[in-house]
Amino acid sequence: MNAVLSFRPCFQEGPVNIAISSGGASPVLTQIIKERIRQVIPEHTGEIAEQLGSLRPEILSLFPESSQKRKEVFLRKWPLLLQSRTSL
Repeated sequence: MNAVLSFRPCFQEGPVNIAISSGGASPVLTQIIKERIRQVIPEHTGEIAEQLGSLRPEILSLFPESSQKRKEVFLRKWPLLLQSRTSL
């Protein structure tokens, strides 16, 4: 028998979805974790993810052989996008 699990996201904004489950073992624990996640996820996360996604083809073409360089570009870029969103 194949089981299909379906999780309702505790956080969903644009393309970003985060789901937590304890498989029914500890609903209280999962609720605590969900609340903590909501506290640390920046505002405009969905918009930032969409902007980074739109940059992805260009970054891939600039560094086709180096996943490390691509990662470095995205790690430098997302805080700038976050900062530009919070200063509006």
